[in-house]
Amino acid sequence: AHIIGGMMSYEFISTSNGINKYRITIRVFRDCQSQGADFDQPAGISIATSEGSYIKTNENFSNPTTSNLTNLFSNPCLVLPPNVCVQEGVYTKIIDLPVINLSYYIIYQRCCRNETLQNIEVPLNTGAVFSVKIEGPALTSCNSSPRYEDWPPIYVCANKPLNYDHSAIDDDGDELIYTLCNPFESGDTAEGRVYPPPPPPFTEIQWGPGYSLNNLLGGPDPLQINSSTGFITGTPI
Repeated sequence: AHIIGGMMSYEFISTSNGINKYRITIRVFRDCQSQGADFDQPAGISIATSEGSYIKTNENFSNPTTSNLTNLFSNPCLVLPPNVCVQEGVYTKIIDLPVINLSYYIIYQRCCRNETLQNIEVPLNTGAVFSVKIEGPALTSCNSSPRYEDWPPIYVCANKPLNYDHSAIDDDGDELIYTLCNPFESGDTAEGRVYPPPPPPFTEIQWGPGYSLNNLLGGPDPLQINSSTGFITGTPI
């Protein structure tokens, strides 16, 4: 019924007189039949420094390109459930950022998560934080962030091993190191949007009983990711 997930990336375009130009891309995933989480028009973005101070609070991303996603996961045990549909909205905008000695956070926050989630406490009142950090050295090296071209499976088989290549692409040839981390939560508001999105530090979500970062699936075969390849394994229950 609500937000399923999302991701954010940045692409360096050019630099001139101490100002870098970046293309910011935000990909948001929602239930196609959602009545409570349409794509924001506009999506309100804030930009903050690593010290926690705002640089901008009025970067509005509008008119997302939308499409319905197909499942990338195949398993002979799988009988496709009816009416399962995930829609992607892609926002893009070019922004200018001065080269500074600090890092930048690009931040978007949105309430809420699907209430059927079992591994998060009160998911319907737990918003999501989508953010990307432009490190100080990246500002002076014309660097772009890694990016994902594919999306994770929309559904998988319970009690069957999951094997998924969640590796990213880095056009600069940087070494990528993968790790699982605690998601951040944002506030819940009447209209769903959190605007302007507050700067870091962000608050981590509260796990439901029996779940944790070390056991995201709650079963005997925890979800794991290979730090070098991004390959994900585990068994949903």
